[in-house]
Amino acid sequence: MLDPKEILEHHIDYPKINAKNRRSLGAFIIAWGVLEGELDTCFISLFRVNPTLCGCVTANLGTKAKLDILSSALSMLEEPLGSDLVTAGHKIVEDTRYYSAMARNTLAHGQLNGRTRTGKLEAPPWCKGCIERRKVYNLLK
Repeated sequence: MLDPKEILEHHIDYPKINAKNRRSLGAFIIAWGVLEGELDTCFISLFRVNPTLCGCVTANLGTKAKLDILSSALSMLEEPLGSDLVTAGHKIVEDTRYYSAMARNTLAHGQLNGRTRTGKLEAPPWCKGCIERRKVYNLLK
């Protein structure tokens, strides 16, 4: 039988991420939370529901499901909204879909650690490139 003390006192090798990248990761997570709130605001506006009902409807929906619904709503409301606004809305939805799949899912659900050939634990190369080039920054600003 495993001793709980051994499990709780086990040393965890955290990846070596410099302060700049740690700040970038934190800023990204905070900004993505703001983006999720804005998606809910889109539901309130497009479907003309109050925030409480919106919260009930979207509570267990993931980002992909919300984006699918918003994309359909934009298409259905093209006549009253106008094609320019709908085209711009679809572009934002597609950009959000892309960054959700390519950055957010990996950062939120993936593992930031990886072992090099020498066995050293460090952040993988994709992490540095994604954050330093700030691919996601344009979407979130």
